[in-house]
Amino acid sequence: MLTEVKGYVPLDGIFPLCDDGEMSDPITDRIFARLEELGMSPTEASREAGLNHGYLRDLKRKGAKPSYEKIGKLAAVLGLSTEALTTGDSGTKTERARGPIVELTPIVGIIEAGNFRDVSIQSQDDDHPRIPVPQNDLFPNLSQYVLEVRGDSMNKLVLEGTYVVCVPFMQTRLSPRPGMVVHVERSMADGQLIETTLKEIEAGEDGLLLVPRSSNAAHKPIPMDGGEATTIEVKGLVVSLWKPLPKRW
Repeated sequence: MLTEVKGYVPLDGIFPLCDDGEMSDPITDRIFARLEELGMSPTEASREAGLNHGYLRDLKRKGAKPSYEKIGKLAAVLGLSTEALTTGDSGTKTERARGPIVELTPIVGIIEAGNFRDVSIQSQDDDHPRIPVPQNDLFPNLSQYVLEVRGDSMNKLVLEGTYVVCVPFMQTRLSPRPGMVVHVERSMADGQLIETTLKEIEAGEDGLLLVPRSSNAAHKPIPMDGGEATTIEVKGLVVSLWKPLPKRW
């Protein structure tokens, strides 16, 4: 049974005053400290995280704390784990040697392992259900997100009903390459229609392809270049799977 976390309870019990006398939040302070390290503006970070362009500026002005979902989005943009933002723990190799870090990771939606799935209209609700997911060793400083798989186009690798754990592809600083299993978005009509799918990247004669790994021969490869009226973007890299066992008692 999935556990739904309806908010974030800060570990810091004290909210210090800013120099100007306003209340500040430790998480927001860490966000702004990281922005300064990266030379990134609050507006740029807000937009990259898919938030209102003035979100971080307003957060700082009000001395408010971000929701857990928004922490995850911002952590991905800032190249940090959600734990690093919420606790200030940098997650050094010595600390990770004690055991894997497990985080409650949001299930942000459904991904079609078949045809592209229309996600143009999405819920803005931050209260996503969450599952415990170990921090990924390859990308320990990146936030993870989870998608529920529907369809059979990847059933040789990922069965329907499985949850795929992804890291934001842009934050990995990798280029698409054969063998990667990826969360992909295809946009049309100047971004008015956005669809998403799960596929594996393979090298073709004319470029990279998004290929199914399926027992169903009806599924065909899709060119990654999209076309004149279509844009294809790799949004996430699948790093692990999670499959709940059905109840048998």
